[in-house]
Amino acid sequence: MSNELKFKVDEEHIMLVKKEMCVSLETDDGRSISAEELKEYLLEDTLGDENKDEICEDLMMNSEILDSEEPFSYSDSKGTTQYHYIF
Repeated sequence: MSNELKFKVDEEHIMLVKKEMCVSLETDDGRSISAEELKEYLLEDTLGDENKDEICEDLMMNSEILDSEEPFSYSDSKGTTQYHYIF
């Protein structure tokens, strides 16, 4: 019988990264969408129309980061780190 226990610990942390973004409402190939449709897509993750969803995906892939703040470790400051023990 051993006097020790070996195990792994997985830690889950929440990192908050704030970014100010800018996105064109027209793709490079001339397809476009309204600002309201893009807002709905971002909130719902779909517009219910495959073609419009594809336009939104293309636009977001080409979005520009205007400004970003240093990452903030929410887990460390708020004590929300989750620990998972693997034996």
